[in-house]
Order: sequence, then C-alpha cells, then structure tokens
Amino acid sequence: MLRRPSFDGTFLIAFPGMRAWRERLLAFHPVWIAALVFLFAGSVTVLAWRWLAAGEVIEARRDFEHTADAAISLLESRLRAYDETLRAAGAFHRAAGGMTRKKWNTFVDKLDLPQVYPGIQALAYSSRVAADDLPQFIASHRAEGQANYTAFPHGARPYYQLVEYVFPETPLNLRALGYDMATHALRRAAMDAARDQARTAMSGKIRLIQDDRSGQTGFLMFHPLYRGDSDPPPEQRRERLTGFVVAAFRVRDFMLASFAEELPSEFSVRIFDAAMPLGNESLMFDSDSKLDRNNRLFHYESVFSFGGHAWQLSFDSTPVLENRIDHGRSRLALQSGLLITLLLTALAWTLSGSRELALRRAREMTVDLRAGEERFRRLSELSSDWFWEQDSEFRFVELPRNQSNKGGLDTQRVLGLHRWDLPIRLSPEQWAAHRAVLEAHLPFRDFEYQIQGEDGPDDLRWISISGEPLFDGEGRFTGYSGVGKNITERRHAGEELKQHRNNLQELVGEQTADLLRAKRAAESANQAKSEFLANMSHELRTPMHAILSFARIGIDKTATASPEKISGYFSRILMSGERLLVLINGLLDLSKLEAGKMAIDRKPVDLAEIVREALSEFEALSASKFLHVVFEPPAGDTYASMDALRISQVVRNLLSNAIKFSPPESRIRIMIDSGELHNGRRAQDQGVVPAIRLRVVDAGVGIPKDELLTVFDKFTQSGATRTGAGGTGLGLAICKEIVTTHRGSIRAYNNARGGATFEVLLPRSE
Repeated sequence: MLRRPSFDGTFLIAFPGMRAWRERLLAFHPVWIAALVFLFAGSVTVLAWRWLAAGEVIEARRDFEHTADAAISLLESRLRAYDETLRAAGAFHRAAGGMTRKKWNTFVDKLDLPQVYPGIQALAYSSRVAADDLPQFIASHRAEGQANYTAFPHGARPYYQLVEYVFPETPLNLRALGYDMATHALRRAAMDAARDQARTAMSGKIRLIQDDRSGQTGFLMFHPLYRGDSDPPPEQRRERLTGFVVAAFRVRDFMLASFAEELPSEFSVRIFDAAMPLGNESLMFDSDSKLDRNNRLFHYESVFSFGGHAWQLSFDSTPVLENRIDHGRSRLALQSGLLITLLLTALAWTLSGSRELALRRAREMTVDLRAGEERFRRLSELSSDWFWEQDSEFRFVELPRNQSNKGGLDTQRVLGLHRWDLPIRLSPEQWAAHRAVLEAHLPFRDFEYQIQGEDGPDDLRWISISGEPLFDGEGRFTGYSGVGKNITERRHAGEELKQHRNNLQELVGEQTADLLRAKRAAESANQAKSEFLANMSHELRTPMHAILSFARIGIDKTATASPEKISGYFSRILMSGERLLVLINGLLDLSKLEAGKMAIDRKPVDLAEIVREALSEFEALSASKFLHVVFEPPAGDTYASMDALRISQVVRNLLSNAIKFSPPESRIRIMIDSGELHNGRRAQDQGVVPAIRLRVVDAGVGIPKDELLTVFDKFTQSGATRTGAGGTGLGLAICKEIVTTHRGSIRAYNNARGGATFEVLLPRSE
C-alpha cells in the first residue's frame, strides 16, 4: 500500500521551489486571519445593534398601544358616568310627579354640567305626544311661560317626539324647544334602540341644532322613560313609552376633555362612526388634522362600542414620539462592538503572526526525526490507562508488565489472543462492524464495550479503546497500536445523571403545572374582584342617587310643597333606604358566613312548619299573580337538626324566586321527603348519612345549562331572568353558604316540561 504524503520536510527537499512558495503563503496568513476576525466580529456587532434597535422600537410600540388602551378605558368610564347621570335624571322625572320647566332647570343646574361633565352641550327632556294631544301640549307650555313654544318641523304624523325642556337655556339651546326628534333617521334609530332595550342608547354622527354656526359635529344619548315600571316587559315597552332624557354632546369638546389626560403631544387620535364607510363623512374627531399619516411609525386601531353604537378609534404616533424613542442600548452596543472588533482584529494579527513564525521554526527542527519518535508522540498525546499493540493478524503482542489490571484481565494473559477471544459482551453485528474497520486498516476512536473481570460475575467493567494502524517504511501494514481506558465510573455516573435528569424533568413539569394552576386561580380571583366591584358600585349607587335626589328636592320644596308632596318625598327616601339596607345586610350576612363568623344555633326543628309559615307570608303575592302553590304533605318524619332562623331564610328566598319568575296562572310545588348525603366533603370520603330533602319546583323560564352552577355565585343572575325581575344576585349565594354551614348541599336543575327545581339536602343530625 502507498503511504499518505505528508509535509514533514522530505517532500520539500525533493522539490526546493516549493519552499519559497510555502514561505509566501505563510507570510500572508496573518492578514487572512485578521480579515476574517474583523468581518466576523463586525457582522456580529451590526446584527446585535440592529436587533437591539428593533427591540427598542417594539418596546416603544408596546408603550404606545398601552397608552391608547388607557385612553379608551377613560373614554368608556366617562360615557358610563354620563349614562348614570341620565338614569338619575330619569329617576327624578318619574319621582317629580308632574315635571315643570322650573323643576327641570333646578335639577340640571345642580349637576354643574360644564365642570363635572365637560363636552356636554345640553340636557333635555323629550316627550312622546300623540297628534290629537298636540294642541293641548303646545298650549300648556305657552301658559307656563314659553310664549313661542311650537312643534316643528310641520307634518302629519301620529306621534311626535318633542323637546319639552332644555338646560342651560342659552339662545342656541332654546332653538331646540319643540323640535320633533323622530323626523331625523339617525336620532330615530337611536331612540328606537333605547326604547326596545330599556337602556341608554347613542346616536351616530349628527349635526346638533345649536351647533349650526360652530360647524362642530355631535352625538346624542337617549335614556327611555315609561309609564309605571322603569323596566316593563319587552312587549309593552313601545306602548308604555312616555319620553326620553336626552344629552347632547359636541364631539370635539367631549373628546378633548376625555383624552387630555391620557394623550400627550406624542399621540394623535381620530374617531370614526363605525356605522358609516370610513372616510371624511364618517370622521367625527381628529386631534391633529395636519399630521402626515403616510409616514407614521406606529398605528393602532380599536373598535369601541357603547350604547348600541360602535366607534372606530385610530391612534397614530407623531414625530415628537418617534424622536423620543430611547436608542441608548443599541448605540452602546454598536460602539462597544466596534471597539471589541478592533481589539480582536489586532490580537488575531499579533497571535497569528507569532504562531506562524513558531510553526516554521518547529517544522525546520523536526524534519529529520525518525518514524519511531513520531509513533511515540502520537501515543503520548492520548489520555489512557494502558497501551496495547497487535500484529498484522490482530493478535495481542507482549506489553510492559508494570501496567495495572484496569482492563478487567491480566495483560500478560491476553498475549496471542484476538480481541474477540476475550469475555467481551458485544452482539455479532457489533463485532462484524469492528472487524470491518480493522480489516480496512482504518483508525478508530472510543470503541466502547463491556467485559467480564476476574473478580466474579459481578465484576463487569466498561472499556473504551482507540487505535491507529501501523505501516513500515515501504507502506506495508504491520498491526495496530493504541490505548485503553476504564470508563466504568463514567458510565455509571452517566446513568445516574440521566436518571436525575428525568426526575428533574418530572419535577419541572409538576412545578410548571402548579404555576399554571396558580396563574389561572389569580386571574379568576382578579376577574371575580372586578365583577364584584362593578356590581357593588351599581347596586349601591342606584338607591343612593334616589335618596340624595329626593332629599335635595325635599329641602328645596319644604317651604312651598304640600304635606302630601313632602310625605311622598320621604316615602321615596325610605323605600330607597330600605333597599340599600337589605343589600348591606345581605353583604354582611354573606361575609360572616364565608368567614365562619355567623353563629348557627342547631336544634331539632320541623322543616314542614317552616315551609307553612313561609307560604302564609307569600300568600298575597302568589294570589296577585294567580299562582297555584301546592305543598304536598310529607309522608315521613320532617324533623332535622338545624338553625330555624337561617333555614327559614333559605326557604323564603327559594319561594320568593319561584313566585317572581313563574308566569301568571302557573303552578308551584313544594315537597319534603328523605334523602342521603355523602359522609364528608372530599372525593375519597366513603359512606352516606340520612338527610331531609326540600324541593321547590316552578314553571318559569328555567336556567341555561351552563349557568346551573354559577347561579349560586355572588352578584350572579341567570341570563334567562336577568332583565325580567331585577335583584342583586346575593340571595342564592347566601342560601348556598347557609346550607354549606349546615353541612348540607343545594343544587338546581331544569324540569323536563319546563321550569326549574331547587333541591336542598340537610343532615338530620349533627
């Protein structure tokens, strides 16, 4: 076989001209290395700079979007505050018992519209007047002092929606008196939506009567008023409508007041009427009409809905914001990277030049070294526990006797044997692959196998060997030389490390699952807190508004109103106060029950007697709805250990809900019988205990399937009844806490023929 050529000096001596060419290559080599280092380090620096700069822009975009979301939230909170004002005005109108111009102006004046509600142009009341009643309606207003009051525009219509009172009474606002708001399509659509849904509705982009000269566009908010109840059934709303409380807004004044705190000079905002095609016709507000939006850096859009109408908000960055983006980190990275690039280039130049000079001298000194010295150098470079040699037939030859027995066998006992003659544990396929390498006279590295030692069957060792083929001066194969290493401890450590890594992955998975559960629990708690605060503010504010409004009216009318009027004011205040007290008592009871502070006095009590007392209290209410309430006589014992007062509270709440949500002339059934409860609250608890069961079956609209569990949460009402009968959503939550404190259970399910059943199970003894 031919020996592979090498650059050990002999080749260069045979061809002297190659030495000069090689010297030229070595002379340019440092330049190549320095250039490569400069290009690589410079490329990394530029990439890092671009990456950091892009990250700074992304961070600025995130801040931009967060600011836009905050501005939208502020806009929503302002509109909700205006909605509350319209509701209060509606409550005042219903309670006034005969509205006059003076009453309306006095009430609206106390609201201090310019200071508390910036952007609002006027607060008005619009009456629904039949065509036959129009002459009398106009005459009554002229007699009240509005000599020029008339209805416009003229035309033959069955009903008119006339502006009756408006405040403040500026010359421009007074031009709206008598205006029929139903003649305009956008106004009429908003009024129809408010009437049919019994809530405040908004109009689209319109031009207000009082703004004809200013050129500003506007929008209106309508709150409906009805005869009798403030929220009649949907099919009666159109017939019982009496008018609307109307708030008129100048769009630009309202938007500037809403966004002044959240949008500094770095932002520009435009608002479009989403009901119209985007363009100048739908544009309602533009905070910076001169901004070049084609070259904007950041843009953010969001659709905002309120009062049944949608707006599209478009936010754009201004040059002020783009010039203030902090690029400090990227600039520092660029400067530092360029400096490091220059230093690395200089260092590479120096080191490569020194290295090439040393290599040249080393090659000149080692050209005439013998082949034996080269073989010893190769063996000495290997990290090993022992050396080994084989002849051309792959048999072990004599080795030094002072080597330890780290290979599992005495080295002197393997002389003359092939490696496959030793007690090595390898499959035939593995041996075939190794022998193919040997017969091809190829080097091999880290060939690992397991061998049986001489200390018994448990003495198993892992060995790693490496070998180089040997050739004589004429290129003939003479055998192999190599090294061996005992890697038993390393393999065992690797197995243990693998096992620990698997255990670590399981621990990380479990901790990740725990963190995800904690995250979901925190998000759920945060959402529950937000819902609780929203419901609390609404439920407490509604009776409080009524108390304050009637108290102010009573103070103003003390000297002039009749005793009947004053008594009516106090009755309204008392009614709202009692409603507020019921809500507060419910909250206190619920918090005591949840905290375990509510004392429960358990005694043997007849549950049937509690049901009979509750039925006698609700007899008049059920008769007014022509309901047939049936208490089926219990067949067995109806006594159980319970707190009579608290269980009576549960029975009254369930019976009240059944009467409230059952249609007239329907049937309600109350049944008491025996049942069983699981012994304990955990899933692994076994056994049952005797219990008494109470069922209240109604014929109402039932409960949606996905709300059968959430209907017992605080401030939660079924979607099927939420708009029909009012309530705070605390009753069933309190019932659940009382029953749970008694170690019982309460659940709800729908009946096959309609309606719902509430079932309570209470243990008969403690």
